[in-house]
Amino acid sequence: MDGATNWVFHVACDTEAGERPEDFTHERCATIIRSAVGDPDLDVDVRSVLPWRPRSAAAERFTVGRVFLVGDAAHTVSPLGAFGLNTGVADAHNLAWKLAAVHHGQAGAALLDTYAHEREPVATATLDQALRRVADPKLHWGRGPEADAARAAAGVWAAPVVHLGQRYDSAAVVDPRPELPSTVDLVLDGTPGSRVPHAWIDGTSTLDLVASRWTLLAGVTGERWLTAAADVGLPAYRVAVPWLPDDGALLVRPDGIVALRTTTPVRDRTRFLGEILDQLLARPVPVPGG
Repeated sequence: MDGATNWVFHVACDTEAGERPEDFTHERCATIIRSAVGDPDLDVDVRSVLPWRPRSAAAERFTVGRVFLVGDAAHTVSPLGAFGLNTGVADAHNLAWKLAAVHHGQAGAALLDTYAHEREPVATATLDQALRRVADPKLHWGRGPEADAARAAAGVWAAPVVHLGQRYDSAAVVDPRPELPSTVDLVLDGTPGSRVPHAWIDGTSTLDLVASRWTLLAGVTGERWLTAAADVGLPAYRVAVPWLPDDGALLVRPDGIVALRTTTPVRDRTRFLGEILDQLLARPVPVPGG
């Protein structure tokens, strides 16, 4: 399907009126397409007619022992809203760096438990949002005050919130805030558990600075944070943004999720960052004298 000469066209089968998938012959489908296009003489070559039905379901658990369910194995999401693929990619994005960290001895096995803790609630909420749209597609596509009011009455979130605005609550986040500040507007403000906001830093986005690795973003007077980050082997950058105090710091995970936001002075910042990383990565705690 190239959008130029080859297309796909979806039409509902009214089963309540006794309509059956086999009633959609090639000849009838050609007539439907001509009517939709508005050209009764359009030359239509129907290549294939395939019935399908939207399906929505989620596994009871995404993790059992050494088995992890990701993507369609964990959930199938009805297509209205286009949430399914994004949700599956987010699963893999969440799990991949954790598996790598444990495999390379950089993290404890308990880090893997945070995959289900983080992704199950998000997938469940996404599935719910997709299903709320099925009954009335205008809840997704509608624009203007009336559509906004209808969405609010139906408990339908804005699509960007479903895609990007949900927040994690697990041991891999310090002081998480999983509640959504808004279901109408996408709010990315550096809150732990949320996606790191975009900001331009010398022509490079903060999203690209993270680059799939642990990264520290420090405020404009955060020289000591930069030094501490270097001591523990973290790339660090100074940023001037409204969501980070001048002497504050944001610790971002490899998947672009804010793991920590600190806004209070810390005397030994190197030790602080080391202990925080041990905590977030579920590393074994050394026993004194052991």
